[in-house]
Amino acid sequence: MKATRIARWGLLPLVVAAAGLLTPATVSAQEMWTYTCQESGILSEGTLAALDCTASNGAPETGEITQPFLVQSRNQVTCMGGGTSRASLPDFVRGTGCQ
Repeated sequence: MKATRIARWGLLPLVVAAAGLLTPATVSAQEMWTYTCQESGILSEGTLAALDCTASNGAPETGEITQPFLVQSRNQVTCMGGGTSRASLPDFVRGTGCQ
């Protein structure tokens, strides 16, 4: 019985390692939803306002922005999405949790 327990515990690290391979990878910058805008700026408390924008990499053109996204303008800004992050292209993008 001891041998069986040792074999089970010996396999445990392999099972855990294999499970790690199956978890989704984090979104890379190239795959992240992106908005390219003519003007953008951080307002108060990490809120971004951007004007005259186009969407790429699957970013929604209208409605709530539900995941992290990039805004490229003169500077590149990353926002967390969710909350009050919204798009209404081409007019504007509003982001929260931006830096």
